[in-house]
Amino acid sequence: MYVQHFAEDLRTALRTAGVDRPELFEPDEGFRRLVGHDLRATHVTLARANGVSDEVIRRRTRHTTTKMIDALNRGDLVVAGTNGDDKKVVNSTGLVGNHAYAVRSVYKNSSGTWMVSLYNPWGTDGSPTPADGKNDGYLTVTLSVFKANFDGVTIGRHS
Repeated sequence: MYVQHFAEDLRTALRTAGVDRPELFEPDEGFRRLVGHDLRATHVTLARANGVSDEVIRRRTRHTTTKMIDALNRGDLVVAGTNGDDKKVVNSTGLVGNHAYAVRSVYKNSSGTWMVSLYNPWGTDGSPTPADGKNDGYLTVTLSVFKANFDGVTIGRHS
């Protein structure tokens, strides 16, 4: 199984297993199709429900603090805004200046580099050549790129 095709492979396996919920396979109003990253959130939810400590969950998911885990678990909206004067692409990562992104996760990759997974609500990557080959609004940048290009983070508490 290739990481680049993980979501497709996961959806194929679910179909093979007889799962027939259309919203997992095709986007629809109010839904997006299942992606591999959804399993990470499921892991956090199930681990918490089974009494796994936040520290163990933080290490497994490579989040930098439990604050982000807590926010994502509550279903809080985590938003970050880029610096810049206009809506032009600010660098080769595809980040758009003066624009808001949803923060999906913060984690340490297998090389030990801290990464920030983002979603552009425009549904585009902002670059004519997206790093993952898909112009779908999902971006991942290093923490150093995030710090250099974002003015701040806001967590909207889910009540």
